[in-house]
Amino acid sequence: MTEIKKTYKNYVDGKYVRSESGKTYTIDLKSESYELPLTSKKDLRDAVTSSKKGFDSWNKLSQYNRTQIIYRLSEMLEGNRASYVELLVDHGLTKSAANKDIDNAINTIVWYAGLLSLIHISEPTRPRLISYAV
Repeated sequence: MTEIKKTYKNYVDGKYVRSESGKTYTIDLKSESYELPLTSKKDLRDAVTSSKKGFDSWNKLSQYNRTQIIYRLSEMLEGNRASYVELLVDHGLTKSAANKDIDNAINTIVWYAGLLSLIHISEPTRPRLISYAV
């Protein structure tokens, strides 16, 4: 019998939660077994509802703040590079391929952050009403 290495949960609304049903299924990767939640429709609905609330919060941030958050994501990825490389190597990549993958991810995130800082997003305004007299 194969030992279960880790049991994962769904990540919803900033918390790791079990599936509503509590059911899981097992996958085998490189002679190790992992349990994943068998996500129900209600679990998915909860995730979508939470995402909509998160999008509303994100939308209220200024363009500058959004750019800074995305840049910070790239810094966090760089700061945790060793653990991500180890994770990718554990799942079958060579160390050089894992480093290249992390470099590509960081460069892509920085590119999008830079792009966001170049785009001028104006605040929505009320339409101008023009009145004509005849």
